[in-house]
Amino acid sequence: MLFIKVKDYSIHVKCIKIIFLLSCITPTVCSKSFIFEAEDSHTVGSLNIGNNDLGGVSRSEASGRKAVHMYQGHYLEYTFCVHRETNVKISNIRFSNDGPHDEYLVEIDGNIVGEYKTGTQTGTGNAWNNYHSSGLVGTGVILAAGNHKIKLLVAVSDQWGAEVDFILVDVDDQKLDELGFHCDMFCFDDITFKKVKKLDSVPGSRFDQKSFRSSCSEEANVKVAVYNDFATLFRLTASNPKYKTFSNNRLPNYSGCNVGRPTLNFSNIAVDPYEQSISTNKFKIDFAGSPNYVIMAVTFFQPKLSLTRDPNEHRVGSVLTIKFKDEGAPFDLDISYLGESRRYISFDRLKVDPKNKTIHTWKIPDHSWSLTQENIVRLGFSSSQAVNTFIESITLKKRETVHNKTVLYQDNKYIIEGTDIDSGYMEEHTMATKSKYTKEVYNNLDLIQVYAKLPWSSGFSQVFSLYHDGTASLLPITPHGLDWIPFGTTVVIGPNNASDPRPTSPIKNVELDPINMIFEVEFVHGDRASLSVDAMDFETVLTVKYGEIKHNRKIYPLMTVLSTWISDGYSLTDQISVNGDTPRKIMGNWKTLYGTSAMFYRKCISSYHTMSPDLRLEVIDADELVI
Repeated sequence: MLFIKVKDYSIHVKCIKIIFLLSCITPTVCSKSFIFEAEDSHTVGSLNIGNNDLGGVSRSEASGRKAVHMYQGHYLEYTFCVHRETNVKISNIRFSNDGPHDEYLVEIDGNIVGEYKTGTQTGTGNAWNNYHSSGLVGTGVILAAGNHKIKLLVAVSDQWGAEVDFILVDVDDQKLDELGFHCDMFCFDDITFKKVKKLDSVPGSRFDQKSFRSSCSEEANVKVAVYNDFATLFRLTASNPKYKTFSNNRLPNYSGCNVGRPTLNFSNIAVDPYEQSISTNKFKIDFAGSPNYVIMAVTFFQPKLSLTRDPNEHRVGSVLTIKFKDEGAPFDLDISYLGESRRYISFDRLKVDPKNKTIHTWKIPDHSWSLTQENIVRLGFSSSQAVNTFIESITLKKRETVHNKTVLYQDNKYIIEGTDIDSGYMEEHTMATKSKYTKEVYNNLDLIQVYAKLPWSSGFSQVFSLYHDGTASLLPITPHGLDWIPFGTTVVIGPNNASDPRPTSPIKNVELDPINMIFEVEFVHGDRASLSVDAMDFETVLTVKYGEIKHNRKIYPLMTVLSTWISDGYSLTDQISVNGDTPRKIMGNWKTLYGTSAMFYRKCISSYHTMSPDLRLEVIDADELVI
């Protein structure tokens, strides 16, 4: 944990304890290094890691500022996993000593694989904070795929004991990640989709890999463009994942994302012109001025934007809230910000009396923040005497967005809703939706959603959504015992540019036939398609029939599949299988696949959107036509 000290408070900046490094011995033999922090051990013999006298100790020079103090016979033990037969070795033990030498033994699965003898260190107690590296301990050992245990034993120590910061383990498997190494992932190698109907009567599709790496789970970094020179009929089928689990993780996670909109959340700041600057990789706070006029400027650094599935997050305005401690003399407060306009925009001067009112709020409009340059919020504190105030907390968060919903149709089987999304993506384009039978028109819709009646209750389950940018999502009916499940892999329907950061095929008009659950779609560029939705007990089917296609099919895909893969065990899809053939990793080293059917699914139980569905995309012939 990293502490940045400002007067009497600390900002805690998240520090990932378990990291991996990539090191290559030769161009073809690479290994990944994983760290076991000493304080994360399952056990240290009879020690209590939480007790400074019996194990865990605080050390300013230790990784994470913690280490473990042990005596002869005590040990650290960890469980880890490898996914294939591979070489594993102990590349480093980071330790400290204050006294005669100590001796360590390293065991893997009960077998001694290495030993290390420390040198003598004398510091009359001060040498414990002086850490050393052992380098490679012993030789590597070949391990089979599965679970394994590693133990670091203090074989010999003096009366003052021994101390360990961390153990570094090298694994000769570039594809292994933290979740897999720490056994937080479970995969089913027997999940296959071999029973595929192969039709000689339909033209096959070309599936082109357009994916990229990302750390943002809300970004569709998996992109597979689907080209077909002749076909007009396609079927998309969403079904529950084949792996067995009772988990239903479904909340969004923005921890690895940058939405382009500044955010702040910290506390306990003394307003002082002579205070030192505070810097992180996301923002910097500078103090300047004089005792009578203090300037506090917060500069936000702009990393690469994450294109999330949400509405235009980066365009949404912000709310700045400051809470002062209820003490000190009144003062004047000037607040301004620098954003997209590249000029400072100021709010009216505010007279603040902390003893009377402590919380104040300012609203920053939509489209204020720059996506390419630094953004700055500047606070100016002035008084006829020295400014003496203390900020208990300061936050900058996005404003609340509003979704205006309208029921377009409802009967005893389906409900169809239309939504106008506040600050929606591509907000310059919206759909006009017209009922085929009532002729009623609904303008400015960003989203159409279909809900199907649950077979076992009076409730309804969302099964289909269509955004105005052409993105369609499918869900099977929510399984019995669950209240709802999350969407997963989506498809951009209609000719699009798959090389765009966020492919789109904007929709102009939709004619709704609610009796037959058909959506006649006219795209902005003149292309047309009919979409038919059929929600069954265990899967939902969307049949797509293209009408007029004005785009060049060889250049523009008819569809682009969008999904997310951060790692196996944290994805919306981790495999693709075409025509039921041998599956390939979705982010694997493949460029183009050919076939009439493609299955997007997961072999590994995902901790992200666990119950989001598998998706099959097929070319079909007229005999299978639903529309």
